[in-house]
Amino acid sequence: MTSVKKLYGICYGPHRDGQDPTRNIHPNETEMNQDIVFLSKLTKRIRTYSPQNILNVMKSLDKNKIQINLGISLDVNNTNDIEISEAKNILAKYSDLIYCITVGNEVLARIIWDSNFDLDHVSPVIKKHIDKVKTNQMIPYIYDLKKAVSRSNNKNICVTAAEPWRLWQDHPDLIDSVDVITAHIHPYWDRQDVVNAADYVFKIYNSVASLGRTFGKKVIIGETGWPTHGAVIGSAIPSPENQQKFISEFKKIADFNEIEYFFFEAFDEKWKVGEQLDPEELDVEKHWGLFFENGTIKKHLKNIIPPIQNITTRN
Repeated sequence: MTSVKKLYGICYGPHRDGQDPTRNIHPNETEMNQDIVFLSKLTKRIRTYSPQNILNVMKSLDKNKIQINLGISLDVNNTNDIEISEAKNILAKYSDLIYCITVGNEVLARIIWDSNFDLDHVSPVIKKHIDKVKTNQMIPYIYDLKKAVSRSNNKNICVTAAEPWRLWQDHPDLIDSVDVITAHIHPYWDRQDVVNAADYVFKIYNSVASLGRTFGKKVIIGETGWPTHGAVIGSAIPSPENQQKFISEFKKIADFNEIEYFFFEAFDEKWKVGEQLDPEELDVEKHWGLFFENGTIKKHLKNIIPPIQNITTRN
């Protein structure tokens, strides 16, 4: 039997059934260390979205030879001191395990969504507002983390921000501020038929990469994937079969071209209720995992990701 190559990277949300970060109910250290052992069979890199509780698993990451893309959650309406402080604490102690630091996840996109605008139809007024928020809040945090990296024992850590691919095209000053461009490319949200979804992602990737070259910046696909349940939008139909088709075709092209990517995501997350405007789309946010929330692999994926024993106690 031909061995299956590990995934380049995977996004990791640690919350299990009954846990919810919005209610301050988090996994314990034992549960997260269990996840790290599990994920080490899949990949050598994980991407997280907040540094909270991550310090507890850094020794496990080291033991299992996993590097971390350390996410920092930014809220433009509230203080971010705790997130920044905890990220710096991890950086000071475990810089050799950090692959990248991602300062903010879809911060600019969230402003658009909160303003009831579609990414394809953003008015000049909203764009101006986004620029102001970016200049006054996002970029200073990025430079602050760059300084922290320069004082660490690992000067090779890249500092970035993660946004949907369209937003990078309109924000050259954001490109200037980061070391690499982290672009989210989701063919589902772009209403693509799964038949062409993998090719679509690489078409967009090449466009963003071309933009990046003018700034001397490479591109990481920070998120891509396909949901197994939820609303049909445009030609995009969530299903286990379509997830299998997309991941299989995407992985083949990405591995051949040595593209850096993070599949979204490791496990289904029941706590999520979605943030899109259409109520019919809310449920889809729970169903992007390669594994169900209890650690059971989605059966259509058994032959395209590394075979590993299921987590039988992840509940």
